[in-house]
Amino acid sequence: GVVHLAGLSAEPLPADAGPAAWRQALQAGEKALFLVLRELSAVLPDGAHVMSAFYVNELMLKLTHRDDPHERLFEAYEAVVDELAFVSMTSSAGRTSSRTIEVALRRFEVTLLAELGYALRLTEEADTHAAINPKRSYAYLFERGPIDVDRIEARAEVPTLRGSTLLGLEQGEFADVLALSEAKMLMRTAINHLLGDKQLHTRQLIRELR
Repeated sequence: GVVHLAGLSAEPLPADAGPAAWRQALQAGEKALFLVLRELSAVLPDGAHVMSAFYVNELMLKLTHRDDPHERLFEAYEAVVDELAFVSMTSSAGRTSSRTIEVALRRFEVTLLAELGYALRLTEEADTHAAINPKRSYAYLFERGPIDVDRIEARAEVPTLRGSTLLGLEQGEFADVLALSEAKMLMRTAINHLLGDKQLHTRQLIRELR
């Protein structure tokens, strides 16, 4: 099944445990889970769901504060863990879907940013406030939002993606592989911006396994 930090706490959490209890469990289990995953990842036939669970927990631990309620965020957390658990249960039958994992993670990340006060502008252009055109391409400036590529000078550090991908992030639906790839690029850049100097153990572990 899916391994997540709360599962490594000293006492099982009740079904109605609040955000404060979950966060305490996350903090207690971070180091232990990293060591467990380091050992398991080498022998798991398909550990994508496990690595994704660890990634979600790290984001919760490093980007939220101890006493913040964030009830909607913890609902999103439970939803993504449930989806990863489904992937875990079906992987033995050869039906593991990387798409299912990617979609679940993108939905969680969008909620995470919104709950932290960094909601992405996904449905309108930053400079004109016109509705996003799914057939146009946009450069995404985090201090402003999406701007049509014809109205801004290209910069390597600025993510560029299709309008259809922005709208897909808003709806939690992705039409194709390119949309998932563009969405992942945007969310990774946004999360890196919030993390600052903090490092994610998940990425370290993936690098070690390559």
